Amino acid sequence: AALGLVSVAEWALATTPQNITAAELARLPEYCPNTQSFPNQVGVPDAPSSVQRRWLSLMGPTFWHMHHYCWALISANRSEDIAVAPNQRVALLNSAISDVRYVLERAPADFPLLPELLYRVGQYHLKAGRPVESMSHFNLSRTIKPDYWPPYVELAKISAALGKQQEAIAVLEEGLKLMPDQPQLTEALKRVKQARPAPTVTKKPKTPAQP
Repeated sequence: AALGLVSVAEWALATTPQNITAAELARLPEYCPNTQSFPNQVGVPDAPSSVQRRWLSLMGPTFWHMHHYCWALISANRSEDIAVAPNQRVALLNSAISDVRYVLERAPADFPLLPELLYRVGQYHLKAGRPVESMSHFNLSRTIKPDYWPPYVELAKISAALGKQQEAIAVLEEGLKLMPDQPQLTEALKRVKQARPAPTVTKKPKTPAQP
């Protein structure tokens, strides 16, 4: 409910990626080829295959919507191509966000991949230059699953980039309290502590003019 309904404009952005290559498929989670719309899909909701029944046992009925998340991953990966123009890059990221939101609107509160989906929306907003939106989704992600480490790292990166080193340290230490010795959190905290804070610029008082 906090995310709101998918608007018509957002839905228009959620389009099936064309000409998906074998290399792109190889970068996707293993369940993606078994979701709807993918070339190797065998089985449908009324008659799922044995492989699909396995994923349904793990994800529940939301599995039938996960092809949108797989599309989002493809769009986001394509946005990283150095040949992609800036405006096209943002369009791909917006499409990815819309596809993930499509799944979020249909997933129950106990959907196991909910923290990951929220994290991805935050990640895509950040790559599109919208840090405020990204932070809200990272915070939602860790609120739902406090021991999910990726959003802590991203929140710390944003704080550090804004020169808020102590805030970055605090969020990573919060994560480490829940996940002691988690390697990514430990390494991120090390990097933040070693980084030099931005120098403080102080204005010198003006010297009174001599008579």
